[in-house]
Amino acid sequence: MSKSNRKVGTAGPARAQFEGHLWDAPPTPWEQHRIAETLRSVPDAVRTVVDVGGGDGRVARALAATGREVLLLDGSQGALSRATDLRRARCSVDRLPLADACADLVICCEVLEHLPHPILERTCDELVRVSRRYVLVTVPHDEDLRLMQVRCPSCDEVFHGYGHLHRFTPSRMRRLMPGSQEIRVLDKPQITWQPVLFWARTRVLGRYAYYPHATCPACGHADFSGQRSDPVRRVLGGINRVVTRGRTRPGGHILALYDLQATASATPPPGPLP
Repeated sequence: MSKSNRKVGTAGPARAQFEGHLWDAPPTPWEQHRIAETLRSVPDAVRTVVDVGGGDGRVARALAATGREVLLLDGSQGALSRATDLRRARCSVDRLPLADACADLVICCEVLEHLPHPILERTCDELVRVSRRYVLVTVPHDEDLRLMQVRCPSCDEVFHGYGHLHRFTPSRMRRLMPGSQEIRVLDKPQITWQPVLFWARTRVLGRYAYYPHATCPACGHADFSGQRSDPVRRVLGGINRVVTRGRTRPGGHILALYDLQATASATPPPGPLP
């Protein structure tokens, strides 16, 4: 299998972010829950898996522990350097260096929300092309992209701290790929903002979200520590909790399993990963 030196086609802030120390942080309890539910969604018959955009191999490693043959693909050298115990290759998610229908399952977790539209479309085509039968995708559930907007203290650029570009809902996931779909939501309600207060916070007072791993897509600035204990943002957050009286909005993640054989006229015989 050939290896590519191209980076994953993600939004600007994500590129440098995924090469940094993001991977040094241990998984949160919620991430552990998401990974466990992702594994639970894998059909028993699956024996070969390609993990596309799998980062440092947290999901791939868990899959390999079940006795399956797993190949990890990612564009971040920093992430792959932490997955030396796995079969891995560096490539772009929209140009996979693999043959058609080479794996029982192609999995893509927390990747699609980072991709600009043309790359998103090509990536979905690649996931379907490489899969022999199943595609399993996870994305944030019905995210309000405004809430994680951060502002660069160096150049004042405003951007999504995680590098997310898309809002996914169950209905959008049903249209994303062919085949029959099993759509599940891992619900984790999020704090909502009173619209006028949110407008005042961002547009009038210039206070945005804080995310320690953010990297500015405009100037490359990556030190947001000075924003961590901003008293104005904290006071506004407290006022918002009182005003909204504990109301929340949808959050968490969507797990979507696609069975491509539901529409395929023929299925290639099973075989090992290349």
